[in-house]
Amino acid sequence: MRIDKYLASSYPSFSRRQIQKLIDDGKVLVASRKVEPDFDYTEGTPLEIDWPEFELPKTMAEDLTLPIVYENGDFLVIDKPAGLVVHPGSGHTSGTVVNALLQHLGKKESRDERFGVVHRLDKDTSGLLLLAKNEKTERDLKQLFKDHQVTKEYLALVSGEMSQPAGEINKPLGRHPRGGLRFEVGGGGKQAVTRYFTEKVYPAHTLLRVVPVTGRTHQIRVHLRSVGHPVVGDNLYGGEEASRLFLHAARLLLRLNGRDYKFESPLPKELEKMLERWK
Repeated sequence: MRIDKYLASSYPSFSRRQIQKLIDDGKVLVASRKVEPDFDYTEGTPLEIDWPEFELPKTMAEDLTLPIVYENGDFLVIDKPAGLVVHPGSGHTSGTVVNALLQHLGKKESRDERFGVVHRLDKDTSGLLLLAKNEKTERDLKQLFKDHQVTKEYLALVSGEMSQPAGEINKPLGRHPRGGLRFEVGGGGKQAVTRYFTEKVYPAHTLLRVVPVTGRTHQIRVHLRSVGHPVVGDNLYGGEEASRLFLHAARLLLRLNGRDYKFESPLPKELEKMLERWK
């Protein structure tokens, strides 16, 4: 994504014009180098921003419950419920995971809207989310994701039965030409690879275990729709109507500082009930 678009979406309090001026003035460095506004930025690449002309908005700590699965001195893993937004942005200035994380760590505020966030889950996706507690760990974890050294496994219920019980979808993804929140398969997009394995076949649905090799926005949802099997409850990409999106981050594996970690999250009760109904 263009660096100016990336920063404008990451810091919605500032206009794209303000962002472009900072870039033109050399106030934005990528891997310690000056770039142009149309520079193709990859999320996770070291980024330095000097905000000399206006003050960054503050993200405030809020007393919200974090469903913590694991915590040590460097990071924590939560089991995010569907409906909870990960970080502040357009339309969501409070009530996010970041607001709760600041409170949990005893911090009053942060100028970074994505404080501690090293990867994302969509608002309507539930499951395991990894959060850094300090800058060094945040850098290290982002590098692991960039190097594809973190394995994320999702459970997704899709309409119909896959033509093959297991396979790989390798199609580039880019923003939909009409804008908005949608993405689409397209030749002008970035490479995206998704692997899937059948867990169980139902009369009119299939439960898949899905492993995204790359980490593009809405990757699983767009890829599964592209092969004719949209995720149940996915109103944005043509999924059949349901009480919620049937997409759950069920397993997370990584190696950090010489230690292997494996975390698992069972299906939420509301998704178990959906499976019972469609037996």
